[in-house]
Amino acid sequence: ASNADAIQFVISDVVVDNTPSYVSNNLALQSWVASSGTIVVSSIDWLGSVWAASFTANGWLVTVDSITDNADWTRNFNVSWLAWAVPVAANTTITIANVVDLDWDSANVVSGSINITPAVDVTPPTTPATLTLADGDNTNWTWLAGFTNSTSITLALPDDADVAAWYTSESSSAPAAWDAGWVWPKPTSYTLSGWDWLKTVYEFVKDATWNVQPTWKSATITLDTTAPGSLSWITPQPTLKSTVYDITLEIVEALSWLDPNSVVITTDSWWIITPGLTTVSGNQISARYTTPNVDWETLTVTWLDKAWNAFTRTIDTALLVNP
Repeated sequence: ASNADAIQFVISDVVVDNTPSYVSNNLALQSWVASSGTIVVSSIDWLGSVWAASFTANGWLVTVDSITDNADWTRNFNVSWLAWAVPVAANTTITIANVVDLDWDSANVVSGSINITPAVDVTPPTTPATLTLADGDNTNWTWLAGFTNSTSITLALPDDADVAAWYTSESSSAPAAWDAGWVWPKPTSYTLSGWDWLKTVYEFVKDATWNVQPTWKSATITLDTTAPGSLSWITPQPTLKSTVYDITLEIVEALSWLDPNSVVITTDSWWIITPGLTTVSGNQISARYTTPNVDWETLTVTWLDKAWNAFTRTIDTALLVNP
């Protein structure tokens, strides 16, 4: 061809669509479960098939996980949410918004919602099989089991696939499904109320459809942050010099018993407490004691109680006289 020849490109059958499409007022529900579903969205104007959209369920924004195109110019929007945060019940309203069509005109929505009645699960999850409480600072000391000197404790709970949220309380009254105290993931700690005493902790569970299991699992732990009041004689006070006595002392007003391995008794002449003959039963300490050849003596007792409180107390003999 010469330079005078012309090359022509013929463009035909091109349709330009600048008109927003109209979303059908029949949002088809393909499938639905408690936490996800598939909504089929179609357009009256096939040239402007719906390209993008967002949805809410009962006012909560839901996530579009994936989109599938259909041969009839409809699109499947697969949506989901955190089921424990959005209760799905009968007459759930699914609302469509922010719709654009295939050529990115903002689509006009004829009717942007559909009411659905999903199959609602009304069976609560199973009560946790176990609940273990421990001191939050001293969990490595096995003899501390059942005692703590801190309001911060640890929780040990089993895994349960049916549980969507957990509720820890010192009340045996079952919480409402919408109470603020529900947590996920599974809790590992709890803060006790702040007064010393035996504490009972209750654990409740609910599932993804907000069914609360009213039967709780409980466990107890003794909170003890207070030093005992005094040290007193159970056996009569020694009265004679240079004499062997089997003595028993008692820790008064102790909430948690003594750790048997921690008790140490010393005296002004410390060697006269016979090694191996000091025993502990509850809050009582027994020992074999030889009085010195002096007018009186002070005994000093140091120990840890089972809540990990360390104390030192002193107590005097009576006036000692010669046998």
